[in-house]
Amino acid sequence: MKLIIILLIIFFVTAFLVIAESVRECRLLDTTVYEVNTRGAFSSENPVKIAVLADLHNSFLNDGERIIDAVRKEQPDIIIAAGDMLLSHSDQQDANKKTAELINRLCDIAPFFYGMGNHETAVSARSHLKHLWPDFLNSLINRDMLLRNSLKNIYVMGKRINIYGLELPEKYYKRFNKIKPTVEEIDNLIGKSDKSAYNILIAHNPDFFKQYANWGADLILSGHNHGGMVRIPFFGGVISPRPAIFPKYDYGLFQEYGAIMIVSGGLGSHSIKIRLNNKPELVIVKLI
Repeated sequence: MKLIIILLIIFFVTAFLVIAESVRECRLLDTTVYEVNTRGAFSSENPVKIAVLADLHNSFLNDGERIIDAVRKEQPDIIIAAGDMLLSHSDQQDANKKTAELINRLCDIAPFFYGMGNHETAVSARSHLKHLWPDFLNSLINRDMLLRNSLKNIYVMGKRINIYGLELPEKYYKRFNKIKPTVEEIDNLIGKSDKSAYNILIAHNPDFFKQYANWGADLILSGHNHGGMVRIPFFGGVISPRPAIFPKYDYGLFQEYGAIMIVSGGLGSHSIKIRLNNKPELVIVKLI
């Protein structure tokens, strides 16, 4: 009996410490900087700087100034949202509009390009959530920032950059679903890649890195996996939303198939709001 009581005490103390640490971490904000070699496309002395935000999920709405300040401090040339900035829950109408207001303020810092995540797709497509989408759109000052299977050509420091926003159908986000898009399907959604410029692909789900690279992306910016929620040293993130245990593309920079993919750990969380050894982060990418 004493052993059972001792084990119960250990369990509840451990659970309390885990929850307390998670609450603490969720209130923090880190900045992670990556340097990406573009094989001579850009200058090392004067790199193109991209601020990347992903998986906000309406977090930080009472303290959005910290995100604004962190982005402004970095003085980016471009700001990219890699999806799931809002939350696809029917009670999030006001919160989604506040996220739109935060995005509007970020637009004052640098040109903003917004790729769709599964939550944006759900809000715009599911019948019981469709009422949320017009309110969100009407709260955005510039709807042209949304890249829904579309492309923006921009010039930074005299060099052309193609920014593609890939919006995958919801079937590629379903839990326990292992199907993958083909290169031909990606072509049908956003067209063939333009080899004459540097191609950045905003693709929320990082699980399809090989397909994105084979399509022709030079740099893929992703999120979705929330860093694996709980990160264990030497093992990485524990679980992804699909779900997958110890997902391969959980967090950080990956270089395979002739391309580079950066997976953000994300800014927020939803449903199971746990982050351990996994602080919310703003990603800064320097193209050198």
